[in-house]
Amino acid sequence: MWVIDFSNGSDQMKYYLWTLILTIFSFTAVLPAHSEFTKASLNCTKITPAVENGRMTPETVIKSTLKYSIERSSIRGKEFSITVLFGSSQGENQLFNKTETRMGSASIFLEEPSGTVELEYPMDAVWTDPRLKRPVSIIFFIIEHAKNGASQAIASAGPFIFRSAY
Repeated sequence: MWVIDFSNGSDQMKYYLWTLILTIFSFTAVLPAHSEFTKASLNCTKITPAVENGRMTPETVIKSTLKYSIERSSIRGKEFSITVLFGSSQGENQLFNKTETRMGSASIFLEEPSGTVELEYPMDAVWTDPRLKRPVSIIFFIIEHAKNGASQAIASAGPFIFRSAY
């Protein structure tokens, strides 16, 4: 138990110290327990076209092999997917994608806590989108979907910057 003696301080000092103490306690009450954070990893083991010198056009289909792992204790009652997002010209750290493409969904829903998946994304889905930043950069994410509709990125791989894509 803590005992704090403010008997010799000014009223203003007491006010500031109590404000500080209450602020610290309110933040610790809001933060989730460490066990609520999902531990995951994502690695891109192969990507075509080649990042540094691969030519990219609207007809290009990005093909990637992604190895993932999600802590088993975190998967109960949640769904997980892997998706690709593109760098946006609308601001630093802004990303976007088109969720439906001519090849289907831009996301792969994961059925196992670890494994390897192949993700393909046709560039014609975003090529003429004014948000597409040049040179093209992409990041792969594992997304955690909770039953209440909330979602969050829990792991990423990238960015991969295609310098020849203008």
